[in-house]
Amino acid sequence: MGSGSPVEFEFSSADASTAAPLVLREAGSNAARALAANERLILTSLNAVIGAAITVRIIADTDGDGDVDAGDSMSILGQGSHSHEFGCHGMSGALGVMPKVIASGAGQIDMTGTGVIVKG
Repeated sequence: MGSGSPVEFEFSSADASTAAPLVLREAGSNAARALAANERLILTSLNAVIGAAITVRIIADTDGDGDVDAGDSMSILGQGSHSHEFGCHGMSGALGVMPKVIASGAGQIDMTGTGVIVKG
């Protein structure tokens, strides 16, 4: 996968029908981490519990409008418990854009995962 800064992320919401960003922190610490304009997040693992019959997407909201546009989807999940390893290349976000979670309706969503932040 190449070198990068390892990070962990989490997300918890009872209603993500409006897109909200993942909470990112440096791996092994509570230090918050943001993305610089020349960095992207590559998801390497994802664990999620979705408690309602809704569709949940992790998106790279490149135009910042909170809608799912062509090319924005990074991962799509349905109701239930999910655990994914994204393989050697991970699931890459857009340059300088913090991935967001958006759901088709209200319902509890809990996520944790890991990734790396790379430049360029």
